[in-house]
Order: sequence, then C-alpha cells, then structure tokens
Amino acid sequence: MPAESFYANFATAIVDFATGTVKTVIPGALYKINPETGHARLIAPTDKNITATVNVNDMIYGFDQIVGQVVKINLTNRGVIAGPTPARPTPTDH
Repeated sequence: MPAESFYANFATAIVDFATGTVKTVIPGALYKINPETGHARLIAPTDKNITATVNVNDMIYGFDQIVGQVVKINLTNRGVIAGPTPARPTPTDH
C-alpha cells in the first residue's frame, strides 16, 4: 500500500511593527513530505500570505490571511493558486 501524501506550506517574514513593513526571510512555498523518509520536496512557490493548507479529497486549499480568502492550489500546474473564494463565517462563529 503506498504511503499517504503530506503537504506543508512554509514561509517566514520579519514584521517591523513601528513602520508596518514586512521583510520576507524565506519565500512561501508548498512542499510534499515523504512520510517514510521525512524528506520535503519543493512543489512550487506560493504567496507569502498563505497561512494554512489542507487536502480535501486530493484538492489542496490554502487560506490567504491578507484578503481573507480560501484559495485552491493546483498541483498539476506546479502550485499555481487559482479560484479565490471569500471566507465566510458560519452562523455559529462568534
């Protein structure tokens, strides 16, 4: 039985709260992690604003924290982000 696929989005930045500037330290990128070896393979760059990713039925989604949108990450096209959708709270969110 083949191993599951795990993905990780990673980026780092320095924020100067006095000036409001952001300096990228490590640009955002999506990695595929081999669960048997722990080796991370670069899939494609992503926007540094992507703060979370999730795999739902082999479709990878990310959350863009700046614009408050869920985006679809297309692995076939080497990680091109497409199809932003507004993130809307559910009636139970307060």
